[in-house]
Amino acid sequence: MNYKNILPEKLKKILRNMWRAFYRKWIKLKYFRKLGFVNASKCIVSLAVRRQKFGVFVPLLQQHVFIRPRTSDVATFEKIFILEEYALSCVESAQFIIDAGANVGYAALFFAHKYPEASIVCIEPEISNVEILRQNIRQHKKIKVLPNALWHTTACLQIDNPSDEKYAFRVSQVPQSNIQSITVPDILRSLQWPKIDICKIDIEGAEKQVFSENTDWIQHTRAIVIELHEQMVPGCKQSFYCALKKYGPYQHFMQGENTIVLRNQHVELP
Repeated sequence: MNYKNILPEKLKKILRNMWRAFYRKWIKLKYFRKLGFVNASKCIVSLAVRRQKFGVFVPLLQQHVFIRPRTSDVATFEKIFILEEYALSCVESAQFIIDAGANVGYAALFFAHKYPEASIVCIEPEISNVEILRQNIRQHKKIKVLPNALWHTTACLQIDNPSDEKYAFRVSQVPQSNIQSITVPDILRSLQWPKIDICKIDIEGAEKQVFSENTDWIQHTRAIVIELHEQMVPGCKQSFYCALKKYGPYQHFMQGENTIVLRNQHVELP
């Protein structure tokens, strides 16, 4: 039985508010555990009173990272550094990592800590995100930033929802634009990578196009970490899983909002 359909709307609103209040208290406790008392206290107060970006010290990284209050940076920061949704126990080592939909670089920094030998490419099309991203990764010589949008072919793209949250920008193909696409094969060729150990993808529905064609790179990839946006763009799941099936057996499971795919076999490029 779907209780959402029989509960009065007012009661549903009360329950939602109760859940949000509980979650916020629970997540704040996690702040103290992950950041330590002093850093967590400074961060929580700054999030409440500041309006401009500020740096928060993350003990895991042993560095400050920038965060913009009252933006989706907060939820992204919590997802990656407080809840650690990119802690991949199934991948013990990695040399080559793609972060598509890098936002302000939190996932790339997390991967750089866990896999210090890895070369990491961050793909992010939105200019204000790229600015913070470059500031966050400035100490890391093995992280490269590409101000592009991941796509299945060479194209000009535009951001369709520039006024939305910073982590929710969607792109579409247009005749002319200052945003250029990039494909996974482009990256492999330009950097001469033999394989991809982790391909993290969070691109707000553009995964439907990315996996629609030009997907030979999957056979050179060990693990894909993807947030599928089926409710936003119907057909994302079908495009993704149809592409996977072409390249042999795989395992998959959920971790937070992410679908983790481990390929049983992968072939390195010559």
